[in-house]
Amino acid sequence: MHEGKTYDVDIAGVVSSSKTIDVVSPLTTFEAKGLTTAQFAEMLNKAATEAGISGWTITAANILADPLSGGLGDKKVSNLNNTELVNIQASLATYGLLKIMNGSTTLKALSGTELYNSGMGLNGHTEVLNIAKAMLKNMTDYLNTTILTQVKTGIDNGRTLMVNGGLPSATATSALPEPTTNLVIKVAVTLIDRFAEIGYTTCNATSGDSATKVTAALLEVLNQSTAITSKAEALAFRLYGLTYHSNLATIIAIDSTILDSQSDIKAGYTAGAAGLKTVRFDSSNNLVQQ
Repeated sequence: MHEGKTYDVDIAGVVSSSKTIDVVSPLTTFEAKGLTTAQFAEMLNKAATEAGISGWTITAANILADPLSGGLGDKKVSNLNNTELVNIQASLATYGLLKIMNGSTTLKALSGTELYNSGMGLNGHTEVLNIAKAMLKNMTDYLNTTILTQVKTGIDNGRTLMVNGGLPSATATSALPEPTTNLVIKVAVTLIDRFAEIGYTTCNATSGDSATKVTAALLEVLNQSTAITSKAEALAFRLYGLTYHSNLATIIAIDSTILDSQSDIKAGYTAGAAGLKTVRFDSSNNLVQQ
């Protein structure tokens, strides 16, 4: 399950000689498609370099590792370090790449060798490289320490207002907990899902070879990116309200109007209280609760 719905991306992993498998993720899926872990790491690092992302490196060992190992999903956003962020960014960008590939009949059929060539820009093919560049750029632009600090600051400010309004500090802290990695990932995945939907829909609707299709898809993603990313903060606060609706109920019981000035958090709280699971973008790039 993914955000309360059936997970709609095919993922796979390679079974070891001892007939075991430790991790199945978007990253391991490319090993199952015929690439070595070193090749796929090379593809991601190539995409990061060409996208102008400095200081970003993934290793072959990271490909087979659980990006949320050690309870990382429950870690407070202010405690995330750069290495942890890179692993999460790589996994999420790869998820986006898979989403577009699975939705595109042309790209889904690529063999391991064809994937590597396209991901490295070899033999005149750059389709996979260009998609990976776009996905990594989005992930590093909207999932980084600066953005995480802004999210934390917004919650801290709300907590301060509550205390200034007369609520005990312990009550305010319990009602508005600091967000964790899991919440940040929900925001990132929601953005990726919308970008990928635009990408593969345009890809399949465009005539011509794979290069023409991917070029059209990425151009359309770019055309709509501002309309989507301009709502990233609102999306984050809606998902926060939905995720922590049980916590927020504590202060709603004390003062039913306390979230009136925080419309997106309140909308998320209302959705969570009604049993809804997530917030998504519709085909017009509006946020809808489901």
